[in-house]
Amino acid sequence: KQGKYLMQLLRELAREDSNVSNVRGFGLMTAFDLPNNKFRNDFVIEAVKRGLVVIGCGMQGIRLIPPYIVTEKEIDEAMDILKSSLEACSSPLFQHKGPVCEFMECGESHA
Repeated sequence: KQGKYLMQLLRELAREDSNVSNVRGFGLMTAFDLPNNKFRNDFVIEAVKRGLVVIGCGMQGIRLIPPYIVTEKEIDEAMDILKSSLEACSSPLFQHKGPVCEFMECGESHA
């Protein structure tokens, strides 16, 4: 039930945001693609900064694997974080920095 709900929301997100494509999954194991590797890496860091741990997969993929006891409310909260992270990373002036960037050793120079 929750996997179907998550897939429905991810498909809606792909229709709303051209950066999201190739939504796929089985049950609660879901994934989608972002435009390129840099955008994906920025997105992973931004999502973590906002409280959602996502996993990069392949060159431009994002994998979501919530616990099987996840609630609709928690899925909605995760989707809000996904949307706000996408919005932040889409800004032409976007630059990640701070403790999470340092912890994840993003390798970006922000001087």
